[in-house]
Amino acid sequence: MKKNEPHSFPVTLGAPSVLAIFLVLCLAVFGVLSLVTTRSENLLARSTASSVLAYYAADAQAQTLLRDLDAAAAAHSAAELPAALAGLSGVSDVNVTDGTLTVSFWIKGQNDFVIKGQAELRENRFQLLSYAYANTNQSGYDTPVNVLE
Repeated sequence: MKKNEPHSFPVTLGAPSVLAIFLVLCLAVFGVLSLVTTRSENLLARSTASSVLAYYAADAQAQTLLRDLDAAAAAHSAAELPAALAGLSGVSDVNVTDGTLTVSFWIKGQNDFVIKGQAELRENRFQLLSYAYANTNQSGYDTPVNVLE
C-alpha cells in the first residue's frame, strides 16, 4: 500500500452491521410487547378468577337459603311459616296472596355481586320463580341476568 492513498473499507461491512442493529431493535420491541401482553393477560385472568369466585360464593349462599326455606316449610305449619321465613338471612319479602306463599330473596356477595330471586311454596317445597344475578360494581352491567330462561 502506498502512504498517500486513503484507507478504504469494503462496502459489505456496513450492510451487515445495519441489519444486525435492525434485528436487535426488532427483538427488543417484540420482547417488550410480549411482556406487556403477558402482564395484561395476567391481570385479566386474576379479575376473571375473582368474579367467578364471587359468583359461586353468592350462588352457594342462595342455594343454602333455598335449602333453609325447604327446611322451614317442613318444620312449621302454614300459619307460622311467614314469620319463620322472615327471620332467615337473605329473605327480603314474604307475601301470602290467595293462599300462595311467595318469598323474595337478595344475596349480596363479594365484589358487589348480587343474586336475587323469588320462590313459591308448592306442595310443602319451594319452587324457584326467578333467579337472577348481577355485578353492580361495573357500570353498564348492573342489569340482572335471568338464569332460569
